Formats: sequence, C-alpha cells, structure tokens
Amino acid sequence: MLVNEENSIDPRRGLIPEDLMQFRWLDELAISPDGLKVAYTIRRPEVQSNGYETHLYLRVLDTPDAQRLTLNSCQVSSIAWNRDSTQLAFSHRDNEGTSVRVYSLNENTEKIY
Repeated sequence: MLVNEENSIDPRRGLIPEDLMQFRWLDELAISPDGLKVAYTIRRPEVQSNGYETHLYLRVLDTPDAQRLTLNSCQVSSIAWNRDSTQLAFSHRDNEGTSVRVYSLNENTEKIY
C-alpha cells in the first residue's frame, strides 16, 4: 500500500495485463568498429501474432536521433557490422519469409538475400 502526503491510501492501481502490451525493451546492440555508430533492436509484444515484433534502429552517436531501418511487422536479429562500418547485416523475418539483409550506410540501400 502507498501512503500519500495526507496519510491517506493512494488509489494507484497495480500492473494489469494491458500494461504488458506497452512494454518495449532493448534486445540487441552492436557498436560499429569505428566507434561512431550503434545499431540496436527494440522488441515489443505483438497482439495479432501473439508473439513479438522487433525493429532495427541506427544512430550516429554525435546526432540526437535514431533512424528506424525496418518497416511493418517483422523480427530482426543477429545484427553485425562489416569492418569499415559502412554496412550492417541482419536476419529479417516477416509474413513473406526469412532473409538476410545488408544495409549500406553510404548508399542508403538494402540488399535482400
């Protein structure tokens, strides 16, 4: 029980199942070899599939904003940089299947294998 300043009981509710659907958490993190960028995945519950959705983000460390690299409902894992920090590879799964994707930072393009 919580007590507020007037010594009365605080009517705050506890955690309910709907709250769990709002959770987001960092799943994977990969710092680029040059130390200037970070790629990471954010996982969240997904109601329709009764599973999880995971998206890939990229942030250049001297900028305040991150860029989301994936769209729609998908799951991303196994993120890895190439040696010169210009490409980012990852496993991608969505309703169309599973693939390995390579995102080129210089060209802002993605190749699908």
